[in-house]
Amino acid sequence: GWARATDPVGVGTSLYAPSRQCGGFVLVNNTFSSSGRILIKASNGLVANNTVTSAKAISLNPELPFGAAAAIANITLAHNTITLAGGHEDMAYSDCAGAVALGSVGPASQTFRNLSSGPAVFRNISVVGNAFISTHGVNLVVAGGAAGVVVAGNTFSKTFETRVGSSGADYGVRQEVLVWLQGCANVTFVDNTVVGPLGPLATNCSATGPGVTGVVGLDGPWCRCCSGPEGSAAAAGPALRAAAALDAPLPVARWDFGAASTPLCDTVSGACLVQHNSSWPVRLVRDAGGDQSVAFARGQRLEIPRASVPSLANISGPTAAVTVVAVVRPLLGGFVGGVWDEADAARQYALYLGPMARCSVAGGVVGHISAEGGGSPNQPYCESAACGSTSLLARAGWTCAASTYDGLSIRAYVNGTLDNHGDNHYNGTTLNPFAYPNPPTFPNGGIFTPQPGHPAADFALGSNYVRHPPASGIRKLTRVGFSGEIKGFAVWRTALSAAQLAAACAQMSMPE
Repeated sequence: GWARATDPVGVGTSLYAPSRQCGGFVLVNNTFSSSGRILIKASNGLVANNTVTSAKAISLNPELPFGAAAAIANITLAHNTITLAGGHEDMAYSDCAGAVALGSVGPASQTFRNLSSGPAVFRNISVVGNAFISTHGVNLVVAGGAAGVVVAGNTFSKTFETRVGSSGADYGVRQEVLVWLQGCANVTFVDNTVVGPLGPLATNCSATGPGVTGVVGLDGPWCRCCSGPEGSAAAAGPALRAAAALDAPLPVARWDFGAASTPLCDTVSGACLVQHNSSWPVRLVRDAGGDQSVAFARGQRLEIPRASVPSLANISGPTAAVTVVAVVRPLLGGFVGGVWDEADAARQYALYLGPMARCSVAGGVVGHISAEGGGSPNQPYCESAACGSTSLLARAGWTCAASTYDGLSIRAYVNGTLDNHGDNHYNGTTLNPFAYPNPPTFPNGGIFTPQPGHPAADFALGSNYVRHPPASGIRKLTRVGFSGEIKGFAVWRTALSAAQLAAACAQMSMPE
């Protein structure tokens, strides 16, 4: 059985500690030819640009005994060429039953799905831009314990031409379909293409077993056979087109507040957020749909000393770039998160929700960047910000709010789409994107670098430090901090494209 860390630990109890798991790997530009497979048991990895000719090409599975605890998260499989998978596989008992197999279909499947009755064990997996060629049997299996999966821009050709294997038959896996889903949740399909008609041994593009929820796009045009406009990428929805391009980097920090064991810890570095006020703590909450998040009241704050997160603190300099993404359900706007201290003139980058200064939309996305650390030149406050036009306050569900800065412009996004004000301008530039630098009002660009002896901001969520009036007031937490829930938060050291942002939002279990 599964026990939370605070529960008594009895004989036979399985415990899983993410901080003790190997993670952070890159496997690119290789050629594999064997009767085996690439077996992934670690988190935070990229498998890309490989050519794999193998019985089971790529499997994501900890291969632990029934009842054991494990988790694998934040994996991208991109632009691999997978050929002849299944050619030597007639193993009805196999737990990894597809050319690409995510999760378990075997005896451990139900255990993985039920761990702590909380988030899935195999989380945030992207399968993008891969070519499946002449695969004997099911091409993709998404199974027990998998959730937050994006399947985008893959092609399937020369399908089911010669034979179909029997792997996974003991657990109900159908080998005569391209895609098999079983015991999984929140899986998004977009822009996948079957090249030519399905082979003579196929019965359908996809099929589902028990325990499947929250699937989007599985029955789209690509799955109605199979050549011409009806099966082309152009026929699929636009939201994740070209999503998760091969060169999309991994985030330098990411918090998944739905994590069962260490929800306040960065899944990349392991650094953990701490309560600013332990007598008035930010709460972990779970909604009726099972989503766990952190719930902020105004004035509450989670923080990490900058020395503990150098990958975030060091996003600075004249050529610096950044992307900040948060999955939110706000009640009131305010400071969402970043490295930003107004009180000590130590602003670097931050994500806000309005209203504030020029950004007049209540609950609109605001991307803030500061080159000076203090107020903008000849201004008491920092005015360099992109302003979104859509209020997030009226939305019942989760929204993916994001800002990017590429050294030239700041942009604000909602669910991967630029949230453009259109006709609103400031200093001759649009409010989204917002040109930065833009002389003479904004002569400097880049992101502030604290010099030796100058105060420097910590990383924080929910509330930041201010002084009112700016030059002489008392240092205190802002009265207009964020109020609402945050489900996930991530930072990149580059400006993601709109397509990459859309994929990141989908990977963080966002609807299209």
